[in-house]
Amino acid sequence: PEPSALERELAALDPTKRAALLMLVLGEQQASDIIGYLNRDEVETLGTAMVSVNDVSQTAVDKVLDQFIKINLWDIIQKQFHLV
Repeated sequence: PEPSALERELAALDPTKRAALLMLVLGEQQASDIIGYLNRDEVETLGTAMVSVNDVSQTAVDKVLDQFIKINLWDIIQKQFHLV
């Protein structure tokens, strides 16, 4: 079957663009805190990606955020219960 519009939109989001979406969702203070750990090239790359994702649908943003939470929640659970 043909991929849905949402599936095509998500497939077009590389890891840098997904990170950019998360930074935009976090808000200025939290994003600034994270950016403090990046080098100049990383900040430039992320900034460019943040500009490029301004037309991403809210549904895609929600999916990226859900995936991020699930991945990190699973990581926390694995570490808490010594599953890794």
